Amino acid sequence: MGQLLLRCFCFLGLLSALLVGKALAQSAPAPSGNNASVFITAHQDDWQLFMGSRAYDNVQRHRKVVFIIITAGQGDQPADAYWKAREQGCLNSARTACDPSVTTLPQPVYSTVTVRGHAIAASYYRNTVVYFLRLPDGGGRGLGFDFCNFQTLAKLRNGQGGPLKALDGSTQYDSWNDLTTTVRDIIRREIRPEWTLWVHSPNPDTRANRNDHADHISAGLITGTATQGMDCRRLLYCGYDIRNRAVNLNEAQKAKQTAMFAAYCQAMTERGQPSGWQPDHLCWLGRQYSTLVHSCSTPNTSAANAARLRTDSLLTSPAQVILGVPAPNPCIASSVMSYELPVDATVNLSLYDMQGRLIKTLVQAQQGAGHYEVWLDVNQFPATGTYLCRLQAGAELRSQRVLIQH
Repeated sequence: MGQLLLRCFCFLGLLSALLVGKALAQSAPAPSGNNASVFITAHQDDWQLFMGSRAYDNVQRHRKVVFIIITAGQGDQPADAYWKAREQGCLNSARTACDPSVTTLPQPVYSTVTVRGHAIAASYYRNTVVYFLRLPDGGGRGLGFDFCNFQTLAKLRNGQGGPLKALDGSTQYDSWNDLTTTVRDIIRREIRPEWTLWVHSPNPDTRANRNDHADHISAGLITGTATQGMDCRRLLYCGYDIRNRAVNLNEAQKAKQTAMFAAYCQAMTERGQPSGWQPDHLCWLGRQYSTLVHSCSTPNTSAANAARLRTDSLLTSPAQVILGVPAPNPCIASSVMSYELPVDATVNLSLYDMQGRLIKTLVQAQQGAGHYEVWLDVNQFPATGTYLCRLQAGAELRSQRVLIQH
């Protein structure tokens, strides 16, 4: 009886999540501007669980979104059916982000893309592309599995175990440099130089990202090496440990994250595989913790001028003044505060403490309609705590809380 109730709970929860995802399509803007995102993860469901809300928004708004899945995610399952179902789930999620209102998703079409002599499976759909490198999953501790000859990303990084072979036999990577350079070349292949690049990956710092899967950490290290010297904004996400942290997504953000994971689980269920729609995975929904860093090929913009940075609009024509939630929030190192102006306005954007004392004026200017971004740095704040960011645009007033952790 207990198992039956659990299955009923999972089915109803999955159905509810899918319906929520379809409802999100009602107000989704079309992709615009020159922003592009790359998500680099170890497994096919990592970006949905730990980056899902932001991935959904980026697919809806960015010019292009590239997903690079490093391992086959086979775990301890030697049969190909399991990891192939996971790939279908990943593609389901990406296509759902493109078309939240579509009930029957199109069957994916795979292409074989050659990068540095490596044959890599890729699937394109609208403004998304998913690359599957299909390397062996090393397990939580990075020790590997006997049917994969105990090959792992961690061992490749340490120069152990010889070449790392794809599970489908399509290619092999002879060294860590071979692998990271291939990932770098995928990014260069898909992203135009004039686009503003956002790169999302697990945080490889085990002090900030405690108790995470060994392959997650390896994916973060791969990303760091592959993007070295690139002008990009990197978001580093925490993984397993966020189950022990407070819920920090609002209801709309949680609905997007949930819809992404539900689409993945639906594909797994349809193929007779364990879906992951279980308490040990659902505990991550509602939580999304990341740190923003700016990697650049030229010296970074000074703090005095950062307030005047402007990028192409993510929304074609905002109907009202919008002050976005800081990303990431809490802010540990740096964060971005974005706002939208529907018409030209005199703008004042300032930081206050919770007693109403002015901490810093970020923007004081006449600005045209469009999308604006301001970089926040923890060093702008006198201490750890909660602060208020206040936007005055003409007669309109908006505010957001900013959590600072020194």
